[in-house]
Amino acid sequence: MALELFAATSTASEGVYEATRQAINRRFPDEAAVPSHATTQGLVERISGVIPIKHDMCHNSCVAYTGPYAILETCPECGASRYDPIRLAASHGRVKVPQQTFSTMPVGPQLQALYRHPDAARAMAYRSEKTKELLKKVCLASRALGMTDNCSGRREWCH
Repeated sequence: MALELFAATSTASEGVYEATRQAINRRFPDEAAVPSHATTQGLVERISGVIPIKHDMCHNSCVAYTGPYAILETCPECGASRYDPIRLAASHGRVKVPQQTFSTMPVGPQLQALYRHPDAARAMAYRSEKTKELLKKVCLASRALGMTDNCSGRREWCH
């Protein structure tokens, strides 16, 4: 159930997952408890090999603190503090907890995970296979008509 809940709330905040998880655990106290978001995310990462990359962002969604903004401690657009001002003040500037973060999912590990399943691997080869079929038809048709594909007279893509 945890994986289904995690997938269903993937575009929502962690708070939505946690509130739903707590409601399920209250309603069904005798059943196996639904694990926390962090525990379930760890399970998904171990199963898929896809680990999100977290980035700090302005809590008003003005900028992401990446690239040229990575060294900034205040938003260049609205002036908001990058870090939680209460925690920053309580620690005399030593503990820097971002007010808001977002995650990116690197595409390489996602594609690798897709290739692990035979159906997904076949689906990803669909375009390549169709392109080969079409090129074969074009080559056969051009040969039948005595045509070439470019001004040099070579059929570079006809094999």
